[in-house]
Amino acid sequence: MTPRPDTRIDSQLDEWLARLTSALQHQVKPDGTLWDPQQGEASPPDHYAQISAALAMYLRQPDEPLVRRMIEHWLALTPNQHGHAPFNHFLLLLLREALHTHDAAHSSIDAPLIAECLSRCSLARRYPSNNWVLLAQLCRIMEAASKKQRARATRELERMLDRWTTPAGGFVDFPRHAANPGGATPMAYHHKALFVTTMALHYTHSPRLMAHLQRMRDWMLLGWDGQNHVGGFGRSTHSLFGDACLLAGLILSGADQQKPSQSTGAQIITGILERWSGQCRDDDLLALNPAGQQGWDNYMYLSVYNAWTAAIVGWARHVITTRTHPVVKAHALEAAPAFKQDIDAGLLRIGTDAGLVALLSTRGQPPQGFSRNEVELRYAGGVPFHVIHHDQLLCPASLRIKAKRLLEQPALAGWTPVFVIDGILCGLTEFTHVQIEETASAHRITLAGSPLPLLRAADYTAWQRLKAAIDWRFLDGALGRRAVLQRRPAQQVQARLIISLSRQQPELIHELTLEQIPTGHIRYLNPAGHALIANALPRTKDLEISPRDTNQITDDAFHHMTLDSAIPGATGYCLAEQTIGAQGYRHRLVLQW
Repeated sequence: MTPRPDTRIDSQLDEWLARLTSALQHQVKPDGTLWDPQQGEASPPDHYAQISAALAMYLRQPDEPLVRRMIEHWLALTPNQHGHAPFNHFLLLLLREALHTHDAAHSSIDAPLIAECLSRCSLARRYPSNNWVLLAQLCRIMEAASKKQRARATRELERMLDRWTTPAGGFVDFPRHAANPGGATPMAYHHKALFVTTMALHYTHSPRLMAHLQRMRDWMLLGWDGQNHVGGFGRSTHSLFGDACLLAGLILSGADQQKPSQSTGAQIITGILERWSGQCRDDDLLALNPAGQQGWDNYMYLSVYNAWTAAIVGWARHVITTRTHPVVKAHALEAAPAFKQDIDAGLLRIGTDAGLVALLSTRGQPPQGFSRNEVELRYAGGVPFHVIHHDQLLCPASLRIKAKRLLEQPALAGWTPVFVIDGILCGLTEFTHVQIEETASAHRITLAGSPLPLLRAADYTAWQRLKAAIDWRFLDGALGRRAVLQRRPAQQVQARLIISLSRQQPELIHELTLEQIPTGHIRYLNPAGHALIANALPRTKDLEISPRDTNQITDDAFHHMTLDSAIPGATGYCLAEQTIGAQGYRHRLVLQW
């Protein structure tokens, strides 16, 4: 479905919601089970697709009998099968509110049924991700029994956002107790935090929350390419989940009532809907990212994210059309900024006079989900993680990769230099020095640092194994997650990376220098590594490398691999592995489109 330019945004949204909700309804079995066509089995019961889909269907047709059967099916699950309590609790609260806007005589569900469901997913104080804690706190605001309780719950949400946002407004999803800089700010979960904050302002008048919302809305523009993509950094890259949270937040602040020619928020909504037309499957469900079946995290399910999208975007439209809550009066978003950065998050957006928009990670962030066998590069610094020229994508998002695959095919690392140092797989993912210069001819980002281990060390001793078991059983893996903050850089490798973007032409220059290795040698697995889009390759690619074999610098010398990226056509390139010793290393890669 391609949104028509002359159609109002609210009409486009309603068409999408009708189509998506109908597609979900076709996946519901007679007993109320929601089917996941990607898995070929019922939607995972410990997620939140069942309640999400029930809410979406109820908002469109309150007397639909399937809604009650779906909720009763969820209610019949055993306590061990229930999961994702904050999500289900939140969705049930929305269902409870929706009951009050419909005639009870024509409703397929009732308040006692919802009350029984709410008792099955009570909230906890601690969760593995900050975004879960934030959602649980929103629930406490929504169901506060008195003004005093609501004010107390609101103050706690304010304190959470004080701790978990950078000074510029980026949401820090990990770790729980980090001072800035030092946190991970995945863009999809920034969109969720923005949605939660917007929702909270429908229930409580808080100048402090409003100030947070204004900063978070402005920060979101760091991930917008000015066209159809918002959010290419961190986990859940370019995910439908993040799209849904952003759309719902923008709708709740009235952006769907504005014209794209006059509103950045409306332009973003229109851009996402245009992109969705390319993500729509034959069964009318939406693919979970622009690439379709690639670039998924292991917690992503087609049924879950489609149901979540229909539920919260549908709820936002319900609020706006029924006026059950006042519109959140946030200030208008600025136009697409030519230059914008969050120094603490190490994220940068540059738009050039030549029509190039580059979203870059500079300093780098600690990855979430530090693993013993998977390498997480989606938080790496020194990476142009999304580049577009007018409406043509040029550079894709980075990946999370099995370490075994990366060692076999180093081109999968894309822009991130990876090494084997003293037998340890390392990557140039975080930098201690960042300098950004603007000249008349170019934007220049200079970074310096040393490689860090990419994998969590194995537990060899009995004490290590015991600690890991206690961590997994009683601490929700908190100690393991914190291990990523305790990595020591390989100081024998001193690196300087320079990324330059021309102002006058679509050109990107990538220069890496590795100082002389005084003792021993290191294996540089992916010399001159970079990532591009297969159908938008540069017009020219020039490479200078030293020390070098002149026969290396033809196009045929580059190994290339299709990347499991959230962006279609993503391809990684690099030269053959090289040993770095006393001579050091330098390359200068110039790409012109």
